[in-house]
Amino acid sequence: MCIKKILLQAIKKKMIDPFDFYFATYLFEEKNTEMILAALCTNYVTRRGHAYLDIKKMNKKTVFPYKYNNLTEKLWNFNQHVNNWITFLSDKMFVYNKIDTFPLFFEKNKLYIKKIWIMKNYINKFFFHKKVDTNIDLYKAKKIIQNISEQNYDVNQNIAISISLIKKITCIIGGPGTGKTTTVTKILLSLLRLYKNNIKIKICAPTGKAATILLESLHKTLKIFQTNIDEIKKIPKTAFTLHELILLNNKKKYNCNNNNNNVMNILIIDEASMIDLVLMYNLLKSIKKKTKVIFLGDFNQLPSIRIKSILALICKKAKNIYNIETAKKINFLTNEKIIFRKKNIPTIYNSIHKLQKNYRFQLNSPIYTLSQLILKQKNKAIFNLFNEKKNKIKFYPIINEKMYHLIINKIFFHYCSYWESITENTEYESILKKFNKFRVLCAVNEGYFGTNKINLIIEKMIYNLYFKKKKNQKLYNENEWYFGKTIIITKNQKILGVFNGEIGIVLKDKNQTKKVFFHSLNGKKRSFNPELIKYYQPAWCTTVHKAQGSEFSKIYFIIPNNFICILSASLIYTAVTRAKKEITIFGDKKIIEKMIQNKNC
Repeated sequence: MCIKKILLQAIKKKMIDPFDFYFATYLFEEKNTEMILAALCTNYVTRRGHAYLDIKKMNKKTVFPYKYNNLTEKLWNFNQHVNNWITFLSDKMFVYNKIDTFPLFFEKNKLYIKKIWIMKNYINKFFFHKKVDTNIDLYKAKKIIQNISEQNYDVNQNIAISISLIKKITCIIGGPGTGKTTTVTKILLSLLRLYKNNIKIKICAPTGKAATILLESLHKTLKIFQTNIDEIKKIPKTAFTLHELILLNNKKKYNCNNNNNNVMNILIIDEASMIDLVLMYNLLKSIKKKTKVIFLGDFNQLPSIRIKSILALICKKAKNIYNIETAKKINFLTNEKIIFRKKNIPTIYNSIHKLQKNYRFQLNSPIYTLSQLILKQKNKAIFNLFNEKKNKIKFYPIINEKMYHLIINKIFFHYCSYWESITENTEYESILKKFNKFRVLCAVNEGYFGTNKINLIIEKMIYNLYFKKKKNQKLYNENEWYFGKTIIITKNQKILGVFNGEIGIVLKDKNQTKKVFFHSLNGKKRSFNPELIKYYQPAWCTTVHKAQGSEFSKIYFIIPNNFICILSASLIYTAVTRAKKEITIFGDKKIIEKMIQNKNC
């Protein structure tokens, strides 16, 4: 069978996509069969969340899924596949690299799509080879930090403030409840006082929901500190998604006052763990050189669904150890002893600080303990924790269909109290608050253990119980806007001011008209005619990805009964840390064990 027929067969079976086929045919015309395989390998691993293909680790399993084994065998062995890929590529690719249109690039035993390689190098240059120190009045900065610390003292937060004042790029890393919002509030107040309010602040995040959550939290935290009217005015009242910010920056070059070089531009980026390589590249390209950038995030949480989290790659090896020069400045500003290294360390490590004190969980909290055991991959200790009856952590194995229906009934039972609050005609903010105390999280959208199926079942059960007996009531309709329906927004509708990930509930307004109500934003009530809401799904259960950045009193987490690549330690860690008081996990013990050990996806 010729290579083209094999490739066409692969497309029909959804083994590869047309994008792969483009590479394959491009190379086929050049009569480089081995390079066809290399191109297919590279594209496949890129779609699985890797920026490159490590040739040394390449085998049939890294090329295609196991279920396509027969077809893979034909493709893999076609025309006597070369034994030494590294030698072959080293000989050939130097010639191809001179051709601008050639789509692949080979460097240090790693094969890249050329665009990805260009992006990677640009990001590396920004973080690892850029001079990031800023000249400030250290004596004035010290007084400001001391003044702010009197109201809310934390050693780690003071170090993070110091770094953000002396560096152009700052990464503040911390798990849920470590005080990232409080820290960034202190940083903004410090910068406002240091530059005499002569700064321009932008707040953004990968999603509209995350951006608005950070903005609201900032304004709430400001009330803790002694602030004047001018300082409050400088804190923005609107936030951006990263995509919106990139468009804005490309139009205005992020210089809000082109004629005033004394204005300090500050960019706060929350949930930075969700930023992938392509988005990070576009973001950094759009930022002006003089802008001070502060990244907030937790690299243990879920990365982007595309090429791996840049935050994790940059910050994972940093350990709050600095070079002598940076350590001396932090010591002067905080009066704290700072660990330093005499040997050279990557420049960016001087701009990273990990917050360690947890304000949400006590050290003996079962949820905190579980999250740390997941990070340490202690499977036995995790299941021992599940077996302790006093803990508010429970595990139910899904071993048959009966257990599956038991889960559904348990979910439905929990929503009964929510329906009681609706029938009592409680104010909509209270209803939303009650609904958001409990959340069902799924790892996937599709299948019996996915959001689509479970939402459909729960919605039918609710509809049948509360609406079927009513006169003139039609049969259940998936698109019907019935009273009490809950939805989650799946795409920003900026014109309405609703954002991806927000929860809405259908209630009646004063005129007894059905409206979709959302939480108040910046003190403004938000309700809309259902017909105006275009992008939504039922919200009886959501994916862990959609819940990132949120917190709930109680969580049900449902795991599929077959292992797939996206079932990783970061997924279960993110699900667990969404819960403040209780978490119940439903799944197969063997799948959970594999999940905890899977740190590469």
